[in-house]
Amino acid sequence: MFAVYEEEGRVKERMMEQASQVIVLADHSKLGKRNYYRFGSWSDVDLLITDELPDAKLLEELQQHGVEVLTPSDFRKKELDEE
Repeated sequence: MFAVYEEEGRVKERMMEQASQVIVLADHSKLGKRNYYRFGSWSDVDLLITDELPDAKLLEELQQHGVEVLTPSDFRKKELDEE
C-alpha cells in the first residue's frame, strides 16, 4: 500500500500495527497504484471493501494473503438472502 506523504504512511502503518483487524476501503481505481511512500502489505489486511473486484492478478495475490474482498454486490446478495 502507498501514501502520498511519508508522514501519512507512517501514521497508517502504526494504526495497522495496533489494530486487531485491518479493513481497507478503496475505490477500485486506486488498487494496484503506486505512490511516493510504501507502507504495510496485503498480508497486514483482513478485509478489502471496494466498488468493483480487482483484476485477476491482484485478486489472486489478495487470496494468497487471506484478504477477504467485498463489493456492493456482496452486500446486495446478503440482503436478498435475508428476505
